[in-house]
Amino acid sequence: MKSLLGLTPEEIQELIQAKERFRSRQIYHALYTGIDSFDAITDLPLAMRQELSENFSIFTSKIDTSLDDASPPPDARIAFREEKTRFLQKPVAHN
Repeated sequence: MKSLLGLTPEEIQELIQAKERFRSRQIYHALYTGIDSFDAITDLPLAMRQELSENFSIFTSKIDTSLDDASPPPDARIAFREEKTRFLQKPVAHN
């Protein structure tokens, strides 16, 4: 699934084939406010939000492996899978 994060408003418009140019600017600005779902862009029509959710992603990476343990060991790491199948490992943050 193609991520919209990191694209310009013009690239978003071309990718989603939006007829109204302001829609791609709305999406662009919403992406950088920290939304985690296209449903959060409530100034877009419902049908457009649904189409975005079905065809695009907000994030460029996803968690590949998660820890079920609420208290992971101090050396625990989490694996992320990027869009191009490259793996990143990051230390788990401890409170």
